[in-house]
Amino acid sequence: QIITRYVLQAGPAWHGGNYRIPTAWNLQGSNDGNTWEDLDTRTNQINWGDYEERAFVVENPAHFKLYRLSFTDVGEPGIIRLYKVKLSI
Repeated sequence: QIITRYVLQAGPAWHGGNYRIPTAWNLQGSNDGNTWEDLDTRTNQINWGDYEERAFVVENPAHFKLYRLSFTDVGEPGIIRLYKVKLSI
């Protein structure tokens, strides 16, 4: 499959959902699970609202068997909270 866009959703503020959401990441693809290629890089994704969804268009879409999000910065270190991750072809 070729992932062309994706959506991330924060949770409610009272549950820490808007400050524990990652603020920077790479969407990566792999065909063997060992070698990963960056397909989309996001930084400075701050000020998430309660249950806010953000949609992103993949910068460099390509065909891969496996996909992952590699988080490079988080609002509160050590805790990541995402309420939804949706990958679309």
